[in-house]
Amino acid sequence: MGAIAALTFEDKVSFIRACGIISCGATASTYLNPVIMQVFSFPPSYGNAVAFMIGLVAMKMANLILLAVSKLDADFVIDILTRFIPAKKNKISVKDDSTQRDTDSHS
Repeated sequence: MGAIAALTFEDKVSFIRACGIISCGATASTYLNPVIMQVFSFPPSYGNAVAFMIGLVAMKMANLILLAVSKLDADFVIDILTRFIPAKKNKISVKDDSTQRDTDSHS
């Protein structure tokens, strides 16, 4: 419910993007809430509030990352990917010289 309310403050969010942002927030709050609760020694009664804040921050971060990625130039992205992903090397075919060995041994 809080995720839908938070999305009302965002400008022009498509349905697919909204689903992605909501799922990022829900996943972050689900998995990070127990860790944050234990690390900062919050009382158990703060559990829901901490989960909401984690989800809200994760949603904002996901939206900012998506905005940054959408503004990247396609050539820049391809250049970065080609630096980190090795290109397939051409396989050099070696001629089968077993027939030549057979003829050499019979001589």
